[in-house]
Amino acid sequence: WVPRPTALPLATAGQQPVFAETRETLQGLSRPEFDGRKIVYLPPSAKSGVSVTQSTEAKIVSQRYTAHRIELDVEARATALVVFAQCNYHLWRAYVDGQPVPLWTANFAFQALQVPGGNHRVSLVYEDRNFRVGLAISAATLLLCLALGWRKNRAVS
Repeated sequence: WVPRPTALPLATAGQQPVFAETRETLQGLSRPEFDGRKIVYLPPSAKSGVSVTQSTEAKIVSQRYTAHRIELDVEARATALVVFAQCNYHLWRAYVDGQPVPLWTANFAFQALQVPGGNHRVSLVYEDRNFRVGLAISAATLLLCLALGWRKNRAVS
């Protein structure tokens, strides 16, 4: 085990975006001078939705983590990026002050979103609607089976 003084927390804010294709991103991430506190690599497709062009003074004031939700309070002097060192997966949804916002792939495998200047509540929520539908169908089926079994037992006695 070797401590890494350059390790970053799960969520950081204020990086300058660098828009790059996959190959250029991987090359940039592997450079010794790469500093995730200062820059974040985003895909070119995010360029039209990101208004941030340089690093911004921003800080995460408070953080709350659960299995399916991350909540942050962010203070930003101007529009800023918030980067999550968590694998990007299509079932995660991002919200700023309760309003949905785009979530982009950052640094090849992580997640990033944009917050406007000021104080804001950022939520990253895992929303698997298919799981909920399956759970509802299973619960309804269980109730139906119990009701039919109860009815059959009542008719026998």
